[in-house]
Amino acid sequence: MLRELTLSVDESLYDTLMPMVEKQTIGNLLAEFVQARFPRPAYTQAELEAGYQAMAADEEYEREAMEWCNGLMNGIDDETQ
Repeated sequence: MLRELTLSVDESLYDTLMPMVEKQTIGNLLAEFVQARFPRPAYTQAELEAGYQAMAADEEYEREAMEWCNGLMNGIDDETQ
């Protein structure tokens, strides 16, 4: 989905940029620059939440995770004595 964005740039930047690119491709150039500078997160917030909900619903996974956490806590107690 394309969205319109209006940018204001310094005249010297405009004069430098416009001869290098066709007017129709300047949006692609800017999009590539921004995507390289600010890459998309590996997962969206909704994807992360769905994954966490699926893990929480997995009772066997939750039991194993709790055992692992309890084992860590017991190890910490042993080291402090």
